[in-house]
Amino acid sequence: MFEVKYDSQDLNYKKPFGAVKQKNNINFNIKTNELCDVKLITQSKSGFESFDLDCIGQEGNYYKYSLEFDTTNYIGPIYYYFELNNNGKLYYYINNDDVIGGIGKLDTIKPDFYDCIEKTQEKKPDSFYSVYIHNIKNKVPEWFKTGVTYHIFVDRFDNEDSSLESVHKGGFEVHGGNLKGIIKRLDYLEDLGVNIIYLSPIFEAEGSHKYNIGDYEKIASDFGDIDIFKQLVSEIKKRNMYLILDGVFNHSGSDSKYFNRYGNYDSLGAYQSKDSKYYNWYKFTDFPEKYECWENIDTLPEYNQKNKEVLDYFCYNENSIINTWLNLGINGWRLDATDLLSDEYLTHIYNSIKENNRDAIIIGELWQDATTFISKEDKKIRTYMCGNEIESVTDYPFHGLTINYALGNLTPNTFCKKLYSLIENYPIEYYYSLWNFTGTHDIPRILTILEDNITYLKIMAVLLMTLPGVPLIYYGDEVGLKGEDDPDNRKVFPWNNMNMDIYNHFKELISIRLNSNALKKGSIHFIENDDFLIYERKFEDEEIYTVLNNADSKVFNINLISDDITLKDIQTNEIFDSSNNEFELEKLSFKILKKV
Repeated sequence: MFEVKYDSQDLNYKKPFGAVKQKNNINFNIKTNELCDVKLITQSKSGFESFDLDCIGQEGNYYKYSLEFDTTNYIGPIYYYFELNNNGKLYYYINNDDVIGGIGKLDTIKPDFYDCIEKTQEKKPDSFYSVYIHNIKNKVPEWFKTGVTYHIFVDRFDNEDSSLESVHKGGFEVHGGNLKGIIKRLDYLEDLGVNIIYLSPIFEAEGSHKYNIGDYEKIASDFGDIDIFKQLVSEIKKRNMYLILDGVFNHSGSDSKYFNRYGNYDSLGAYQSKDSKYYNWYKFTDFPEKYECWENIDTLPEYNQKNKEVLDYFCYNENSIINTWLNLGINGWRLDATDLLSDEYLTHIYNSIKENNRDAIIIGELWQDATTFISKEDKKIRTYMCGNEIESVTDYPFHGLTINYALGNLTPNTFCKKLYSLIENYPIEYYYSLWNFTGTHDIPRILTILEDNITYLKIMAVLLMTLPGVPLIYYGDEVGLKGEDDPDNRKVFPWNNMNMDIYNHFKELISIRLNSNALKKGSIHFIENDDFLIYERKFEDEEIYTVLNNADSKVFNINLISDDITLKDIQTNEIFDSSNNEFELEKLSFKILKKV
């Protein structure tokens, strides 16, 4: 029987592990129990290629084949599998059925190779391994990597007199939240322990969400004005906090000074005349009624990202939008609809931000693994995480994994394998910077997803605060706010009806995280076990072990971690060692243990 051995996560078969910096070689090794011809078949931005592996000898009963792969001319993901010719019969060694890397499988059917031109972003490569090639030169800002973020949907958070109520203005439902309300609640956020604040769009626009921007140079009048914004920045800095704004650089509102479809602005808008200085900012197909817009919604016309005036306005003018708000004291941008921003446009944005402030952060909004992302517009492989576009991304894959673990849909081993697949895909600098969140304004509330079960939410929060990545709390999730899809997930903050049990749980976990270098930036190691989810975070001489049980009540023995170790429960200070080495871990409970 013909046998093949390969494991993409084992250094004996592929070295180095995971993503690789450009110009560093990759050493591929594969073993067979019969002498044959072996090829590495790849698909990347460079196209389709084939490489011969050399037989370099035998190891026991297996022949070993090797290839030194030069990455100099590659960037982004390289998809690959192995073709083996055994006495005229062709075999293919491909990824496993779960497409999570590691040990794969042997097949006799030639895989339908992943074609980046034909397949859409919704259809992932279903038979192939991938390795990500990057050229990261700059470290992600330390304040971001080691912080905890809080996402405020401004209209629904608070105002100066806590008089939030639903009213309709011009067909939009608004509730009256504003910047003064955020200033008023900074003490609350400081007490919770978060140190990074991310705001939904705050620029002039109709309605509550403000993704239909009318003027990037002005604060929305219902949110405040420039003086109030400056006060907010000052108060945030006094508390050693940081501020991230939402950058909507893919489209404007049709009701804007740039497009001016309804004549509400004094400017000559692109919709009004081809003589408008803004006309070439947009992509008209039949002037003036037909133009490209976000999700075919005609109130959100899209920019021509190749237009020099657009680039100058957002990126390169001395008073560009990016420069203006960075100079006013913000610490970074979250880029809305990143999947619609071209690699070239993102590079312009990245460069302009970093030239202004090397310590500012650039975060992309993406719904899939950013290292295997396919553009919706041109169906091509994207290179988001290569070192010159974005530094972090909304980590929806992590969100799905933690939810399914909390619900009991994933065993500990399956959870670890799926999470390890993400670790394998991302450049390590960016993996530790992924934005791991409780929720967003685009999906149902986390407590609603978790079937209104507070215990499930607590387990999810433990994972969020003890695994690598930057935790992000969507306003109200920390006090048990519920809600289905938009608009139900954008309710006002329940200041008079907070679940303090959930709040105190989040507060304690945030404190534990921020006081532990191991949890903020330590390595991750999973300890395989069928009953418990166990992982170690280690940084220098600090070791933290998180143990969770989402099955039936079990007795946990610390010898599962090590035969000779002393651990302290961080929450209770109880000591576990050779004389006191067991504790009962009830279903859906956890312990965070520190080596002493």
